[in-house]
Amino acid sequence: MGWCFWVDRGGTFTDLIGRDPEGQLHVRKVLSEQPGVGDPAVSAMEAMLASASPPVDLGEVVEVRLGTTVATNALLEGRGAPLLLLTNAGLRDQLWIGDQHRDDLFALQQPQRPFLAQTVLELAGRLDALGEEVEPLVLDQSLLRRLEELRRSGLDVAVVALLHAQRNPVHEQRCAALLREFGFRTVVCSHQVSVMPRLVPRGQTALVEGAVHPVLDGYLQQVQGALGAATPLRVMSSSGALQAPDKLLAKDTILSGPAAGMVGAIAAARMAGFDGLPVLGFDMGGTSTDVFCVASADAQALRQVKEQTEIAGLQLLAPRLPIETVAAGGGSVLELQGQRLRVGPRSAGAQPGPAFYRAGGPLTITDANLLLGRLQVDRFPAVFGPSGDLPPDVEVVRHRFAELAASLGQTPERVASGALQLAVETMAAAIRRVSLHRGEDIRGGVLVAYGGAGGQHACRLAAELGLNTVLLHPMAGVLSAFGMGQARQRCRRQMHLGAALSPDLLAALPDQVERLTREAQETLRRQGDGTDSKAEASEVWVSLALRYPSAEQTLVLSWCADQSVDALISAFQASHQQRYGYCIDADQALIVEQLNVEVTAPQQFDANAAATATATATATAERADPTPEVETSPQVSMHLGSTGWTQVLLLDRSALAQHQRIAGPALIAEATGCTVLEVGWQARLAEGGSLVLERRQPAVGSPALAQ
Repeated sequence: MGWCFWVDRGGTFTDLIGRDPEGQLHVRKVLSEQPGVGDPAVSAMEAMLASASPPVDLGEVVEVRLGTTVATNALLEGRGAPLLLLTNAGLRDQLWIGDQHRDDLFALQQPQRPFLAQTVLELAGRLDALGEEVEPLVLDQSLLRRLEELRRSGLDVAVVALLHAQRNPVHEQRCAALLREFGFRTVVCSHQVSVMPRLVPRGQTALVEGAVHPVLDGYLQQVQGALGAATPLRVMSSSGALQAPDKLLAKDTILSGPAAGMVGAIAAARMAGFDGLPVLGFDMGGTSTDVFCVASADAQALRQVKEQTEIAGLQLLAPRLPIETVAAGGGSVLELQGQRLRVGPRSAGAQPGPAFYRAGGPLTITDANLLLGRLQVDRFPAVFGPSGDLPPDVEVVRHRFAELAASLGQTPERVASGALQLAVETMAAAIRRVSLHRGEDIRGGVLVAYGGAGGQHACRLAAELGLNTVLLHPMAGVLSAFGMGQARQRCRRQMHLGAALSPDLLAALPDQVERLTREAQETLRRQGDGTDSKAEASEVWVSLALRYPSAEQTLVLSWCADQSVDALISAFQASHQQRYGYCIDADQALIVEQLNVEVTAPQQFDANAAATATATATATAERADPTPEVETSPQVSMHLGSTGWTQVLLLDRSALAQHQRIAGPALIAEATGCTVLEVGWQARLAEGGSLVLERRQPAVGSPALAQ
């Protein structure tokens, strides 16, 4: 095998892991915005290959796996392409009006809903709810003249969203063919982005796809051009699956990086022996924090895919893992709101970055950690300042905190500690939303902390949630990039049913499952993922989306051919009780809204084995003395709240021996992060190089009391 690369391009940092032909992993973490430099991921790859022995050309790379926020950022920042929307007569404003969904139901002033289309054209013609034509589609001369005018004006992206197109796409297909004849470069039809009914979410999803697809496609073409056409490029989707760029929809990459992090975190928990316990993920990066909760780190964990989400005020039908994102990252800005300290949601990003970056940035969470000694200045590379060759500026951090503290009548240390606590409470609230508020019992669970800032807050967050165990993988600082190596190519095929659950319906499903499975396997083979011609070479998972007749929200349940109607009803009722806290005796049959068939390609290589080998090769865990003395390690000053400034041990994670135990308080530093071991916690290096933090006085009672 040649070189492989796994890349996570985040809002502040781009993380990159290179796997060499011998199976060793090499890590880089670079800023996502570097003026005067090309794509940071490609530049980091070239630098890593140039330092190899012997040097390797970029064109010799055998595979690149990429997670990116390009589509997300384009949508949030309003940098999408100008759009033309074709819709039914009388529905010009339907996608702008939306439905009755509002974030703040009782607010007297509601924010205006975003609308991505610059021009809307109405078409005569309509289908009924069963897909039967009740009014023929009219493509008259006035429409043709208008399309010609729009093309002359430079508009070249169009979206077609017509009623009931998921039942019968014939009208949308005719419109798309006409638009391509007029030279529209990108044409998106609503039936292509979702098989679900309801024009508003399906149409808004199509608008999102049309707006950000050109941006994402341009970026991926740029990366592919730098790599060379012969190098396979795979992109992480929000559902945790790898896809080829030519089969990728931009709306499916909204949570690309976080999905890879969840894949890596679940693999880390399984590798460390926590697969039978609830697993809570906590990914704290520079711009935001992503959290998730699964009942167990097994194969089912990555199949809990949600079909609908909301971003930038728009409903989006896109399969994604159950991840929640909050604006509380290392770069979250600290500022005064009246006489109150506020943390986020604004982020300093990569440019200008935190105050210590020497670029005129504001105070951030990372600056607070630096002031309190939870980060050590000499552990940072000298890459700051106008020339990129200076260490962090600690003096500006102290000066800014002194000014902020004076306006609040507090000490700088107290202000910084309060800012950290606010961030921890924000992240704890997000974890409760994805766990306790959804009926998940997290008692006895493990918190998998990762991301560049995860280790600095893991102990505090675990204590806030009533958890006693924290896990940090050897690649915790770049675990989203590591998750790319754990991910597998998957292909989902969906079919809208919208029919009552009955024995006849179930009897007809095996034929549909077989057809969809064949289509998915053929797609994977064309992508060259290693799947051979045998069906057993890939895993097939079949599920049904069911709902009550009077409800809109569905629950997805696994299904096999020998499962009866009664068994499905019992499983649905139990799942509804667990998720919502109640279930009802339906007078009518449940509705089977959708059939899902997911085919997963075989794992190409074991990234966990590579990480373990790398950790073993770079550590001194094989020393004869299994419990070396740590008193000889250097000591540094760290602020411990009510205790004040205290001397604590500063340890290198690579120098820890296997099963060695360290009592907090202490700092454990590594190349991609720093772990703060709080008072009352102890750390040990487990097999495989994972760092396990355990509370010496375990919490008792329900974690719900921590609210």
